[in-house]
Amino acid sequence: MRRVTVLLACIALLLPGALAAFETTWGVTLDGSAGFSYAGHQDENDPSYTITSAIWSRSLFALGLDRSIELLAQGSYTWTDDRPYLFDVDLLRAAGRYPGLLGPTSVVRATAGRFQFRDTTGIVLNHVADGMQARVNYPGLRTRAAIGYTGLLLNPVSDIRMTMADLADGGDDDELFGPRRIVALGEVSFPEVYLRQTVTVGLTSQFDLRDADDDEATLNTGYLSLALAGPLVANVYHSLSGTVMFGKGELGDDSENLTGLMADARIRYYREDLLSSRIGLGLTWASGAGDDLDRFVPISRSTAGTILNLPVENLLRGEVSYSIQPVPRVQTEYTVGWFFTADKDDRPETIGVQPQPDGRWLGTEVTTRVSARITSDLGLSVTGGVFAPSSGDNGVFTNTREAEYLLRIDVSTGF
Repeated sequence: MRRVTVLLACIALLLPGALAAFETTWGVTLDGSAGFSYAGHQDENDPSYTITSAIWSRSLFALGLDRSIELLAQGSYTWTDDRPYLFDVDLLRAAGRYPGLLGPTSVVRATAGRFQFRDTTGIVLNHVADGMQARVNYPGLRTRAAIGYTGLLLNPVSDIRMTMADLADGGDDDELFGPRRIVALGEVSFPEVYLRQTVTVGLTSQFDLRDADDDEATLNTGYLSLALAGPLVANVYHSLSGTVMFGKGELGDDSENLTGLMADARIRYYREDLLSSRIGLGLTWASGAGDDLDRFVPISRSTAGTILNLPVENLLRGEVSYSIQPVPRVQTEYTVGWFFTADKDDRPETIGVQPQPDGRWLGTEVTTRVSARITSDLGLSVTGGVFAPSSGDNGVFTNTREAEYLLRIDVSTGF
């Protein structure tokens, strides 16, 4: 009886401490978007609507010695004008933080579940996947390794589209899940190694697991990236990166070795004292299929522009942006982008392209975005713009490709 009494007393003493080491929060978000895109060459110019409701929870377990485990989960329901329902698991991850595990100055982080995978450049891969990631950081060295699987992502939300078979599956309502690929990342970074410049070397690879038919191509690729980022002078920052793509494409019994290049350069100027003004300059080049190089194909198919719906493949993009905060909680951004093909013999996969273009100029895109944080839980943004295609001797398109206009309103709230 005395032992039971002592045990209950110990539990009573330890329980408040255990509860103090556990913290959980949850919330609900509601996002809505209404957009209208118009172009004379489009068959349909109907408005589009999207409403997404999500519930999330976050739990934090303190382990002592400044170590902790965080559990984060988010599920959502999405309604669109062409799809009445879509239930999805957006995030489901466990992340641990362990300072001093591999030495007094080390910090080890481990993540498992569904979370965002991003490569060194943010252009090759920036997508959710299911997998694991480990980070080991020291004051002068940061390392990262991750492996993930994309085959459990729902087909409508997967943006892993590298081959024609992947693109065809994207429009197939009978396909429940997106393309099945294994992605792997490895990265070594040296923060502020010289003149506050950070050098990063990364290796990203993906392996196509498609059980392809004889008329379907598969693609396995690797990407070796080198990046440099840091300040240039007061209020001016830059980021530079270069990537070599290597891999093999297979179609039936035929195979082909592939080599592509991608380069990205950005300069940003900040003046918080001048209404939070920001000026940005950007230049991106991704090789096309020519005599010496093959088309650069990223893993996640993000679009090159806000209106121009082309991936960062066979592309030269220049961009100038200016952002200002005229009144508190309201940010206005103006962006002008110029788009060219990297190789004129590699025709872009969009409508209205000349059979044999003499020029490389795709066109010019001008957009304006006004974002307002009305309250701490309510945000509103309005985006408008136009893409003017280029035709004639210097252009890529025929005269049938007309200007495309966009107007979109986004509202987000949470509690």
